Amino acid sequence: MIGQQKVSPVGMIMALALMLRCTFHLEQEAAAIEKAVEKVLEQKFITEDMYYKGAKKVKTQELGLTLHV
Repeated sequence: MIGQQKVSPVGMIMALALMLRCTFHLEQEAAAIEKAVEKVLEQKFITEDMYYKGAKKVKTQELGLTLHV
């Protein structure tokens, strides 16, 4: 799936939030990222690898661009 824009960046983005919280003790920044991811998922934007009926299928880059922190 490399280069096909089908894989969700959510795991990597949530790992960033975890790093900010646990390594750098940046709780507010981590919470802002988590909230942005939650908001996008609540709107049912999802990539092909995580697609389910009723979701809005988008490409990897589009999903990343819908995140507003």
